[in-house]
Amino acid sequence: RVTTVTTGSSGINAEYGYVLPQEGGRDGDLVTCVGWKPDATKHIVSGRYGTTKLWDSTVCKLVSSHISPTVYSCSWRDNNLVSLGRGDGTVLHWDVRTPETLHRPFSATSGIICGVDWDREGESLAVGCNDNKVQIFRNTNLRDSETLTMVYQSAVKAISWNPLQRGVLATGSGQNDQRVVVWDLISGNYKNCIDTKSQVTGLIWSPSCNQLITSHGHFDPNLRLWELKNSTNTCKLTGHTNMIVSIAKSPLNDHIISLSADESLRVWNIFAKNNASNKSRLSSSVLSLDKIR
Repeated sequence: RVTTVTTGSSGINAEYGYVLPQEGGRDGDLVTCVGWKPDATKHIVSGRYGTTKLWDSTVCKLVSSHISPTVYSCSWRDNNLVSLGRGDGTVLHWDVRTPETLHRPFSATSGIICGVDWDREGESLAVGCNDNKVQIFRNTNLRDSETLTMVYQSAVKAISWNPLQRGVLATGSGQNDQRVVVWDLISGNYKNCIDTKSQVTGLIWSPSCNQLITSHGHFDPNLRLWELKNSTNTCKLTGHTNMIVSIAKSPLNDHIISLSADESLRVWNIFAKNNASNKSRLSSSVLSLDKIR
């Protein structure tokens, strides 16, 4: 099930929801990836059995769909092109202006692509893989582009470009590595290396980009706020009882939403302005997934 969640003074609400049907008339598919177009007029939803659908978000209407290897991650370069990271190690570019026409995919790894993210200029695509590598593809023609490979000790799912500083990329690795590394790809050096002591499942930059929010796995199902100036953990946000699968930021940069294997969504009022106290700044609202099935 895909559900749109709205935030307000009264808390959070499930605005509308729909089931992603599985091809062939069988039971509903398991959702593996959701991605909003930057202008919020459309979104894509992918399922475990390889169905990727483009929806009109304004009226909740299906625009187009296609079948491919399972899509585990996506990133919009702009309002026209979305890149899909797939389970066969390839990246597929989809221009939604002509939704029935798909670009030929290119191979990024021999394993599964866990995360993809375009930089703010739309010039470099970061690809995190379960072969313990992050690859940077530079060039609009990514098939023949220059690549840069960074090697870790675990799969890399959490990747995020700094939205304010060109060429700065944050990566978070899995259980056998447990690090957050902030790279300056212009100089070729890393700016920060943080041992989180836990599997990193998600990364989000603060609005000022001097802090990072990380989400974590089975042994530490919490969100953590990191001060990049001295690489210290300044706050732990608790509430989930099982691993956090994914996190996302609201368009206004004031709320974080986390999705957990405990079958709940939490909306965190982390970066909201004009709050009276630190306690309210770090408050959260909870929406049980069982209530929206």
